[in-house]
Amino acid sequence: MIEMHERVLLSHWRALLACLPAWRLLVPQVGAASFASRTPFDSISGLMRNRGFARVLAIVASRSDAEVASLLALAQINQDRQTYFARLLLLAYVTVPLTVFALAAQMSPAWLARIFEQYPSAIGGGMAGAGLAVVIAHVNEARARSLIAMLQVIQLVRAHPDP
Repeated sequence: MIEMHERVLLSHWRALLACLPAWRLLVPQVGAASFASRTPFDSISGLMRNRGFARVLAIVASRSDAEVASLLALAQINQDRQTYFARLLLLAYVTVPLTVFALAAQMSPAWLARIFEQYPSAIGGGMAGAGLAVVIAHVNEARARSLIAMLQVIQLVRAHPDP
């Protein structure tokens, strides 16, 4: 019984993840209704006009409140892990290398200049790769946060149906 529930839950989880493709966060959505309706104090209206929200709503429409709560719990666990990974990558790929370069610049500026002159493409490629990894981690974190917000709004709407 538990195995069946787990398979169904993970099946719905995968369907929810497919509703929020990463490219939608990378491509500017300036003309989208969800962006146009956003004000500094109201991101909920825009969220509810988002195409991903409509897809998430369709997936959970026939699910019980308990199943939606389970999906929200999974989304929160996922978001916690995405935040952890984003911070870890930021530390490992940005903070540590910058600290090493700053120390090297203080201790031996000529040596550091020589390294930059001899290996400009390797250093540039490494910086670009590290930057891209950090951006991807933060995009994934934003997707995770969006999914949580969508599921929370759905729970609120379900708890307070129209009179």
